[in-house]
Amino acid sequence: MPTQQRTDEALRVAEMTRLALLAMRQETGSDLAIVLAGAHAEIATAMALAFGREVAIQQCEAAAERLRSLPGRDELIFAATPSAGRA
Repeated sequence: MPTQQRTDEALRVAEMTRLALLAMRQETGSDLAIVLAGAHAEIATAMALAFGREVAIQQCEAAAERLRSLPGRDELIFAATPSAGRA
């Protein structure tokens, strides 16, 4: 399968996953953190079963490296907060 087609398919699956997580949260009434923890456990296990433990570890470590470059939660909340007036 060509790279662009794989990328497009992965983006579609990512969107479906996002919607499924939201549906799980609504259906269970659980905190988002609980839903994400459960999903993370399932995905990490599925990755180990599908690709082998070492590949799953490498992929998780690569994802962790990408996360280190993102702004923190407080920074994101601050950036999304509308200003209260004019400067």
